Amino acid sequence: MLVLLVLKSKLGRMDVSLVLYCLNKKAPTKALLQKKFNNMSNPVSGLNEDQMMHNQQYVQ
Repeated sequence: MLVLLVLKSKLGRMDVSLVLYCLNKKAPTKALLQKKFNNMSNPVSGLNEDQMMHNQQYVQ
């Protein structure tokens, strides 16, 4: 869930690590975070494209 929140914000991989460290939580490795971001970016991009197509119907 954290990955989806980061994709929808301007936070980056290093920001996530910093926030987790400040909360005394062990942050995942940079490679794991990057892998998760890459895996989630394709479905999120697909959802965004679908929503844009849906929104164009309202404009026309």
